[in-house]
Amino acid sequence: MNLQHDRIAALCEQLKLDRLSAEWPAVAQTTIDSNGTHADFLEAALQLQHDGLNERRRQTISVLLNSEIRVFR
Repeated sequence: MNLQHDRIAALCEQLKLDRLSAEWPAVAQTTIDSNGTHADFLEAALQLQHDGLNERRRQTISVLLNSEIRVFR
């Protein structure tokens, strides 16, 4: 890792962009490999974070629903 990677990781942590922090280098490499633009990278990075948030929501809802089902039994 270099200093720029460290700064990006720190900013992601401060902004609570957990998934982006871990996976942005792969998104960047994919964008480079496909001759993508900065906008392509940004869109893919934001979509990655959005998908991670949606997954976390689904998991939370599932846990809550399972808890409520046990209470009513």
